[in-house]
Amino acid sequence: MSTSSTDRLNASNLSVGYQVNGGAQATLSQLNLAIHAGEFVCLLGPNGTGKSTLIRTLAGIQAPLSGELKLEGHCYKKISPRERARRVSIVFTDLLPVGMMDAYSFTALGRHPHSGWMGRLSQTDHTQIQWALEAAGAAHLRERQVSELSDGERQKVAIARALAQEARLMLLDEPTAFLDLPRRIELMRLLRDLAHREKIGMLLSTHDLDLAIRYADRLWLIAPDGQLLQGMPEALALSGALQQAFASDSLDWDSNSGSFHAHRSYYLQATLTGSGPAALWTRRGLQRIGIGITEVANCARFDITLVLVDAATQWQITDSATSDSHNFNSIEALLKWICPRRPQAS
Repeated sequence: MSTSSTDRLNASNLSVGYQVNGGAQATLSQLNLAIHAGEFVCLLGPNGTGKSTLIRTLAGIQAPLSGELKLEGHCYKKISPRERARRVSIVFTDLLPVGMMDAYSFTALGRHPHSGWMGRLSQTDHTQIQWALEAAGAAHLRERQVSELSDGERQKVAIARALAQEARLMLLDEPTAFLDLPRRIELMRLLRDLAHREKIGMLLSTHDLDLAIRYADRLWLIAPDGQLLQGMPEALALSGALQQAFASDSLDWDSNSGSFHAHRSYYLQATLTGSGPAALWTRRGLQRIGIGITEVANCARFDITLVLVDAATQWQITDSATSDSHNFNSIEALLKWICPRRPQAS
């Protein structure tokens, strides 16, 4: 693999894994990877496929079984630990302290590779720490004890520490694991924007497929057979790679919405005419209660049309089995009317 001047990290023929009973046991093999400056990459894959092992190996915490790693064109083995710490920052969910340390002091730990042997902080260090806190959206937390912070606040402080290092490569292992949905979205957007703005090469492992598709510049996707596929999210979705990696007997890939849904059998079908948010949520509500959507009128038990009456949505439905027609002013009323008419699953 050739090395570009914008590459933050390169891996050639890399195999990662563990030494077991005197022998090597690889979880991923023959990887050829690169992370570029200003690129936000998300690492995806089912549990047990080696995501954390790969992150630890790329960080230099764990030795590769074989292959070559380069950091900005320089072989990892020839870079001193101190210099490596200046170039690579790591964010692991379980590395935050629980002792008596405020957020500013924890962020200041990121300056350790740059400070002298006595660890004294210069004005330059303090300026970088303050910038890191502000960039991570954590400046208002600087005097708070880390042990008292919420999960989302702790993650921001951990990112601030990593930014204080001034590293050009940042590796994050499951940073959104314990966050609620709004905080996950906020963190993913923050990291992507930081990568682009500061020209940081950034790799983040996650189980959140939807957010990875929305925010990543590229995906590294570990398939069930152990291959690592690379590409833009849209390309991997269109190629079927995402479906093959995650689909199962209980999940179906919806190529229209770009997401997985629980597989279920529909005992009745309906046609749905309308557009906009009301149509989207009507479709989802019908599917939730076991009503599939079809475009073939002869196969439909219900014909549903959404119309605007005095700027308000109205649901018009006809039951083909009884020829009954009704108008409803809310989706809740519509679904409650349909539910008793569903056959029960045997």
